[in-house]
Amino acid sequence: MKNIVKYVLCVATLAGLWTVPAAAQNCSTLLAGINNWFITQPDGPYGVYYLRVSLVGNNAAGGYASFSEGPHGQPALFSYTPAQKIGNNTYPPYVKGNLTTYFSDRRFDPSNSGATPWAPFNPNSVDSATAQIFLQGSAALGIKAGEIVMQNNTWGGTTTYQGVCANGLMTWSTQVPPTYVWTHFTMSLNEDFFPGQ
Repeated sequence: MKNIVKYVLCVATLAGLWTVPAAAQNCSTLLAGINNWFITQPDGPYGVYYLRVSLVGNNAAGGYASFSEGPHGQPALFSYTPAQKIGNNTYPPYVKGNLTTYFSDRRFDPSNSGATPWAPFNPNSVDSATAQIFLQGSAALGIKAGEIVMQNNTWGGTTTYQGVCANGLMTWSTQVPPTYVWTHFTMSLNEDFFPGQ
C-alpha cells in the first residue's frame, strides 16, 4: 500500500495535478535551519538524526519520469557531517546518502506471467547514486548553500547542480545526455530522528 501511495503522489506531482503555492525561499535559510537542527539535537543526544530525502524527475520531452528513494525500497536517510577543517580549507557542513532511482520507461510485468511488460518503474532495472548536499557555502572553495554533488554509481561520473528552494523543496533543471532534453528535479528534505536506547 505504501508503494502505491508513493506512486500516486509521484505521478500527481509530475502531471502537475498536485501543486504547492509558490513562495520563494532562499536555500541558505532552509538549509541553515536543517544544519541548526543537526547541531542542537532538539530531541536529545540519545538517538540518530537523519535527513529523509526523496527525489522526482520529469523529462521535458515526456520520455520518462523518475522517482528516487533509499536502497531496497527504504527511505533515503542522509547522514550529517559538520563543517571540518582539512589542511588550510574549511569545508562547509553537508548531508550525504544513497539513492535508488526508478524510471517510468523501464517497464515490467508484475505478475511474472510472461506478458508484455506494461507497468512503469521496474524495480529490477534501477540506477544507484550517492548525493551530497552542502548546507552552507564557502566563498573560498566556490561552494554555495544548496549545491548538490551527484555521483552516478551505475553509469559512472559525478555532476554538480545548484538547488533552488521554495516551500521546503529543492529544485533544479539540467540537460541530460544523450539527447540533452531538459529534465526538472524536485527533492524533499525532511528531518528524521530515531530515538536511541
